[in-house]
Amino acid sequence: MSEDAKALSMIRQITDRYVGHGYDNRDLEAYFDDIMKGERRSARIAREEDEMEAELIAEEEERERQRKLLKLRLKKVRRNKHFDHLCLLF
Repeated sequence: MSEDAKALSMIRQITDRYVGHGYDNRDLEAYFDDIMKGERRSARIAREEDEMEAELIAEEEERERQRKLLKLRLKKVRRNKHFDHLCLLF
């Protein structure tokens, strides 16, 4: 028995287990168009996930920027309050 025949025999043994159990193994072939369709779908999903992640990162960066601005403003207000009483003296 040739190597090819042995390989085919092993594949048949594996797939024949499912015959009669509600599995149809006649449509197990994947054509190039089907593969490319799946690849395009995967690429689209990955792109959408990347865009959503980039939006989340941008939102978090904006929140951090706003926190820093608020912190600086509060610091300026506190500093000015310390000098307000001095201004009254002059």
